[in-house]
Amino acid sequence: MKNKLLDFQQKYKIDYAERINFVEVDFDDEKMELLVKQFFFTWLIENTDPDKVKVDSIDSLVRAANQIHFDGGGYHMAKNNDRVYMADFIHYELVNLNVFPTQCDREKFKHYKDYLHKVDLRFRSLRSLNEELVVWHSVTGFLPYFDKSFETGYVNNKAVESGLAFFLKSADHRYRHDLLQRKDACYVGIFMHPDSNMLKYWINPPLLLGFEEKRKQYKKVLGTWLLAKLEERIYQYVLDKNKLPEAYLLVKQTAEALFYNQKTTIEIESSLPEKPVTAIFNPRIFTDAFAFELFEKLNISEINATDLSFLYRKMAERENPPLILVRDKEFRNWYAEMYNPVLVQNFTKTFDRANSKERNNAYESAKRDLLKSEG
Repeated sequence: MKNKLLDFQQKYKIDYAERINFVEVDFDDEKMELLVKQFFFTWLIENTDPDKVKVDSIDSLVRAANQIHFDGGGYHMAKNNDRVYMADFIHYELVNLNVFPTQCDREKFKHYKDYLHKVDLRFRSLRSLNEELVVWHSVTGFLPYFDKSFETGYVNNKAVESGLAFFLKSADHRYRHDLLQRKDACYVGIFMHPDSNMLKYWINPPLLLGFEEKRKQYKKVLGTWLLAKLEERIYQYVLDKNKLPEAYLLVKQTAEALFYNQKTTIEIESSLPEKPVTAIFNPRIFTDAFAFELFEKLNISEINATDLSFLYRKMAERENPPLILVRDKEFRNWYAEMYNPVLVQNFTKTFDRANSKERNNAYESAKRDLLKSEG
């Protein structure tokens, strides 16, 4: 076993400076992730003491190492029986790269280091999130602030506090999911669901419906608090205010809507019908009735903004001839009027950002089914 592991170490040993030679400047994040996982794997092997291996074979160690994803998960190493994390490897690489290796291509070096910094930031955000999410707790400090800012007796302030805690923690859980999973991974949960009675209550408490000025004051207090909590997360997780993760975008939209006494996304969504009866084929939007029928088949009630972006880009830009004839802005205006204004209130994602194997399969399957039915 010892000789087998030593041979393996020797075969795959790569110096940290040599690693840069494998990097291509045009590598996207997905390709860089695969490469860094390979580097981590070799580093994991190098840090395993052959005299203290506690596994049946090198194969089982390889299988364990290959399970690693960018979730900071650790493995019990034979060396000192410690648990080693991928974050340790990233830190080790960044420390070594503080000095530019003269034998390396400078552009590749910069690309590699920038990517490692991005992953390191993700790990630090994950550590903070994990600490926050280990124990469920309310939004500390809300009740004293609320009692001073809004006259009590109109609403159940404890229920409002619980609703805010649920809303913010749901966003945190979603952000954690997005950090751990690939972009097209499905998030399963009740993330700020518009049918949540708790959310409906704290956005529009029934006892305030007859007191318009009080209702406006109440919404402004909640909006101010949510904006403050969002600012804390932007600072803590080093987020770009102009490009917030989807997890916190709804928090921002809801907070601003409350602050300015507009309808929130949650209120709009809960008031919309699943599909209007007036939706008919529009020859200005679609090439023919088949294109409209295909769109309708995929425009189901569960569709989200990314699904819709894919559907538009696919039909307007990837089909030859195009199945959707109008530009993005006109399509969004039409969709907002006919279906759901919430899904098109932000920019339409590019095809590359919205594309996924699952969406493509669903699209092609629906297209085949329609062709068969017409044939």
